[in-house]
Amino acid sequence: MLTIFFDLDGVLIDGFHSDPARRVRWDTTLKEDLGIDPDDLVSVFFQGSFLDVIVGKRDCLESLNEILPDISDGSVSAETLLEYWLRKDSKINTNVFDIIKKLSDHPEVSLYIATNQEHYRARYLWEDLEFRNYFKDIYYSARLGCLKSNPAYFQAINQELGLTGQKVLFFDDTRRNIEVAETEGWDGVVFQDVHDLAQHPDIWPLMMTPALEK
Repeated sequence: MLTIFFDLDGVLIDGFHSDPARRVRWDTTLKEDLGIDPDDLVSVFFQGSFLDVIVGKRDCLESLNEILPDISDGSVSAETLLEYWLRKDSKINTNVFDIIKKLSDHPEVSLYIATNQEHYRARYLWEDLEFRNYFKDIYYSARLGCLKSNPAYFQAINQELGLTGQKVLFFDDTRRNIEVAETEGWDGVVFQDVHDLAQHPDIWPLMMTPALEK
């Protein structure tokens, strides 16, 4: 059995890649659509209270309600902004998902997601975008209480799934996350594009053999 973990943004989703040159922004028309300057949202929210939100210490909607008076004219609710963000920041990497769909049908492969994420977006991707159809579970920072830069993140997953000593692949666009995962026994790959997945020596042989009935 081969267990494979995938990061979300920069791997499954064309969005916030660790390389700024490869980054796909979701907020390019935020000012025109909702009257909120995206730079203000970044500085006041994503570089502020969101740091507690993403590790589960604060609720995202509560945090947005607090900061909205500082960056908007009051006509936009926290729920509207959150829904806008979730919908805009969900551009699936179709090339990667072509492979995901094939791997998810293979009886000797188990697929999971490992991401720095808050509760609402994790639920949106899992339920609304139907990631649940391809992955066994989504492990995310707000659920685990720490970021992927913390070894405790991977230790918690290893313990819950009993992965210690097993073969675990991990595709992530951030080198630091890969380095930390490798200290906990995972085989990490710094993801640049779909070729890193398709040409991986543990992956491409699986793509060459037909999936069996589970």
